[in-house]
Amino acid sequence: MLNRSKKSIIHLLGFIAFFAIALQIAINLRNIAPQGTRLLFDGKALDTWFYGRGSSSAFTDRVVAINTIGTNAVPYLIQKLLKRDSRWDKFRQRLYTKLPGGIRLRFTRPPTAYEVNLEALIFLSQGKDKLNPFSEELLETTFKINSPRLQTVAFNIFESLTGNLANQDQAAAFYKKGINHSDFSIRLASALKLAEISPAATNGLPILVAALTKHAHLAGTTHLPDVSSQENQQRILNALQRISPSEAAPFLHLSIHSDEVGPGKFKGESESHE
Repeated sequence: MLNRSKKSIIHLLGFIAFFAIALQIAINLRNIAPQGTRLLFDGKALDTWFYGRGSSSAFTDRVVAINTIGTNAVPYLIQKLLKRDSRWDKFRQRLYTKLPGGIRLRFTRPPTAYEVNLEALIFLSQGKDKLNPFSEELLETTFKINSPRLQTVAFNIFESLTGNLANQDQAAAFYKKGINHSDFSIRLASALKLAEISPAATNGLPILVAALTKHAHLAGTTHLPDVSSQENQQRILNALQRISPSEAAPFLHLSIHSDEVGPGKFKGESESHE
């Protein structure tokens, strides 16, 4: 009988210990809950405002909500920039398309990672005054976004943040990544800035020459940004001079933007350069 009582007490103590541990785990999990569920505005979580779940709120209301949450929302939005479709995401997206029309109308279509990335960029662009404390992280994130097209969008939104970096070496590292991008406009913008802040780096030399000679194939692309204005051509030539005066020399005697040879051409440039 006594042994049975001892066993009962041991079992009770074990149950109490198990319950205490489970309670502590639950408290810890609550404390590390996803940031998007802990940050609130008007009684709704940031995650709800971002996805617009169960809400008829206009997009402008969602922007106001996320901007009001302020800098606390930026780490969450950076996470969304880097989101990629998991197997579960792809399964849900496929399943949604297979649902009968009537049933499908009762559910919200699962967004793709591209759509989530784009939405995060839009929200970040609407609150640029709150991005300064996250300059280094946002610039590091730019070329990690899955879509090259959205990398271009991110570059145009975040590039100005290089002025907040602790030293020029960090900015130079950012532009060196841009020089290898698939979008020539990003390569050219990066080459121009690199010539300005780090003339010793010759990474952008072929890009500047390609822009001046209009040889798109030298840049590895068939798309060139507008470099036909005298101002843009002169800026490219100045950048080339900073990096390599010898490479710039053949262009110095050319008359930029001559009406005699057509807009955006150099006097003496042959038609084969088009």
